[in-house]
Amino acid sequence: MKSEELRKIIHEEYLRKWTDKEGSWKWNEDGSVDVEGNLSIFNYPYSELPFQFNYVSRSFLCTQNRLTTLKGAPRIVGQKFDCANNLLTSLKYSPKITQTFNCYGNLLENLEGSPEKIEGSFICSNNRLTSLNGAPKEVIGCFKCRNNSIWFTENDVKKVSVVNALIIT
Repeated sequence: MKSEELRKIIHEEYLRKWTDKEGSWKWNEDGSVDVEGNLSIFNYPYSELPFQFNYVSRSFLCTQNRLTTLKGAPRIVGQKFDCANNLLTSLKYSPKITQTFNCYGNLLENLEGSPEKIEGSFICSNNRLTSLNGAPKEVIGCFKCRNNSIWFTENDVKKVSVVNALIIT
């Protein structure tokens, strides 16, 4: 068996374990994966996702892992992107489009790499934030940013982001 064939078998096993149902994914020509439904990755022992996701129609949950990068994260998530409780120091490779974004409980010092617009809520509490640089330019839902290295005010958030709902600092 060729190493490429073995790698694909291993990737299929991951997808079976992480998706809602068998066959809810398809491989794209560029090697990325589209998923119809939810994708949940928990207790993954590696620092990086094993392959590139392109699109997840519902939620992409990669919480409580040891991820140090979002390399491989989907470019588009239909509902919720949740990367809480990892070891992330950057939001580089975050999805460009998602409704809700949660990066709670990481090691982030700024928000560079965040999506530009969030249709739902944006949660960046319990990090090491010293700056809100890179925050989404617009958040339709709540912007929650508590328990960081700096205690940000509502005005600090308003300087970097237009928030149409509650700001929690």
